[in-house]
Amino acid sequence: METARLFVAIELPEGLRHDLDRRLRPLRQAWPGTRWVQPEALHVTLLFLGETPLERRGDLDDAIGQACRGHGACVCRLGGVGVFPDARRPAVLWVGLDDGGALGRLADDLRRGAARAGFAGDDRPFTPHLTLGRVRRPGRPAAAALEALQRPSYADLGTLPIEQVSLVASTLTPTGPRYTALRRWPLGEPAVTPEPARA
Repeated sequence: METARLFVAIELPEGLRHDLDRRLRPLRQAWPGTRWVQPEALHVTLLFLGETPLERRGDLDDAIGQACRGHGACVCRLGGVGVFPDARRPAVLWVGLDDGGALGRLADDLRRGAARAGFAGDDRPFTPHLTLGRVRRPGRPAAAALEALQRPSYADLGTLPIEQVSLVASTLTPTGPRYTALRRWPLGEPAVTPEPARA
């Protein structure tokens, strides 16, 4: 049975991908033991499905389309850089997303819809973020690396319009994964920018 490594994601516009790459370049020097996501591969994962039988693509497409109904377009604010799981043993560097909860609701509906259709996706709680890179060297990072995360210029990294959801195939290669969008579903209403969070 032919399978593909699939996930559901929000793709970034080309201009935003390259702007983030330029503005976050100092992190590459501060975190040398990191495998960085290339600009063209930056995305927000909503649901990771893993190896999926391609003969069931129709059922999966129906589940994704159904989950997207009732979710309008929106705009997320990007800002803040951090690490998962914590500063003592960082494994992933990320940019935060302030989406007013919209992406979390969409991710929940995608997970439930996929499960009803018989697709077992990642069941970890959804945390809105954009993965920048994966740390190769274990252990506590240098103080300078942690300080680099706090640059004031990282507090506001622009906005991301959320207008469609993509089903993406990931092909693992020696130079890193290669992503191919298989299908896209538009979200409904005109984009709305969330109000900034109040202190």
